[in-house]
Amino acid sequence: MGTISRRSLAESLALLPASERTAILATLTPEQALRALWDWERFWARPSQVEPPGDWLVWLNLGGRGAGKTRTGSEWTRKRVLGGAKRIAFVARNPADARDVMVEGESGILAISPPWERPKYEPSKRRLTWPNGAVGTVYTSYEPDQLRGPQFDTAWADEMAAWKYPRETWDNLMLALRLGEKPRACVTTTPKPIAMLKELLSNPRVSVTKGNTYENRANLALDFFAKIVSQYAGTSLGRQEIYAEILSETPGALWKRAMFNERRQPKRNVMPKGKTSARIWCGSWWPWTRPSLRRRGQPRRVSSWLPRALTAQPTSWPTGPAACRLTAGREGQSKHTTISRQIA
Repeated sequence: MGTISRRSLAESLALLPASERTAILATLTPEQALRALWDWERFWARPSQVEPPGDWLVWLNLGGRGAGKTRTGSEWTRKRVLGGAKRIAFVARNPADARDVMVEGESGILAISPPWERPKYEPSKRRLTWPNGAVGTVYTSYEPDQLRGPQFDTAWADEMAAWKYPRETWDNLMLALRLGEKPRACVTTTPKPIAMLKELLSNPRVSVTKGNTYENRANLALDFFAKIVSQYAGTSLGRQEIYAEILSETPGALWKRAMFNERRQPKRNVMPKGKTSARIWCGSWWPWTRPSLRRRGQPRRVSSWLPRALTAQPTSWPTGPAACRLTAGREGQSKHTTISRQIA
């Protein structure tokens, strides 16, 4: 069985020897060449950028930085409009992203539409109007309640993982997706470990495709790979931002699940005679300013005491409660939280 190519037909054609490529192009009539210029799915798109088959409600297109997610969403929206969609929702992180990326960007709706299909854009009304009468309206995750009231048959949601209010925005969008015989939504995003994305991945009505940054290398600057992408190769951030992997933890997190798993103790149903049981409450506020712990009357820094306290045996702790107050200053205001330990 052969391997499925990750290249588009246009890229495969470009990789042929010049003489062979010229001979193939010479067989096209001017009409066929013009059609190929605007034929996204059969000529320009890679397999991960083509709408998947099946009876799905949401197409989740995960991609690394520069993988071609915006072009995918724009072309899918254009296809839906040509197929009869009449009411389209464009949902971005904020108004600037909606205008500069989804509508007016290099791969936005206006740029990828042929002149005879290009919609009229009215920024003050947040509206796009196509020649066939279809109407698109721009919304943002900053104001989820704007999606209350309107209804759609098509929705394109861009960079969901960066939305300000992902839950509220998505719920309102799904409740508004109720027009036509088969309403559908497309989500294009570089993933982050947020609950909303994890729920979509486990939903049987969601079809998932994935593309990485390297697949779109032919359309990106050489210096981007030489100086930027190579810097993150092999890191957890690179797995997320380049290869579109959903990590179980946020890159750079202070507390990681592996830290707790390495120190996890087997559960004991019965406490041996003479032993003490302990209950630990731990709270933190970032940034910490001059943290100190009064233990047996002596101040200690939390950064040196806390890891040892979480791993030490209860018998090594002094009897009686111990408390730690952390003071964090933010914009001139003091915030306090307490770490306490109680020995039963």
